[in-house]
Amino acid sequence: MTGKEKKLLILASLAFGGALLVRFLSAYGGGGLVELDQQIKDKEAMVRSAMALISQEKFLEEQISKYEHFIRPLSTEEEEMGIFLHEIEQMAGDSDLQIEDMRPTPPVKSSTNMEYEMEVQLGGRMEGLMAFVYRLHNSSGLFRVEKIRMNSKAGEPANLNTYMTISKVLVK
Repeated sequence: MTGKEKKLLILASLAFGGALLVRFLSAYGGGGLVELDQQIKDKEAMVRSAMALISQEKFLEEQISKYEHFIRPLSTEEEEMGIFLHEIEQMAGDSDLQIEDMRPTPPVKSSTNMEYEMEVQLGGRMEGLMAFVYRLHNSSGLFRVEKIRMNSKAGEPANLNTYMTISKVLVK
C-alpha cells in the first residue's frame, strides 16, 4: 500500500469509527439526555406552580390585612358589651341623636364568632338618624340593624322616636 492509500484507509476508518461512536452515544447515551430533558421540564413546571402559589399567597396576605382589625382576641363578655355600648353612644352623639334607652341582650355564641345584640331607643331628627345608620354601616365593627321602627313625637313632627335592634359580630 502506498502512503496515499494508507492515509485514505485511516481517514475512512476514523470516519467509520466516528459514525459508530455517534450512533452508540445516540442509542445509549441519548436516552439519558431525553430523561434529563424531561426532568428539567418537570422541574420548570414545579417552579411555575410554586411561583403561582407565591403570588396567590401575597394576594391572600393583602386581602387578609384588610380585615385584620375585625379579628382580635376577645375580652370577657362584659368588656365586649361595654365596648359595644360605648361605640353606639359615640355614634349617636356624633349624629346628634339622644339615647333614651339601651337594653343589651345576652350574646349568641357560635364556633367562629360572638354576636352581641342591643335594643336602642333614640330621639332626634331624620337627618341624624340617617347619619347614625350610615356610621353604623361604615364603621370598623361588623354592625347590622336588625329591626327599626320610627314614630314622630307628639306635637313635634320633625322629631322622631326610633326603636332599633342593633347587632355586632365579633370574629374569634
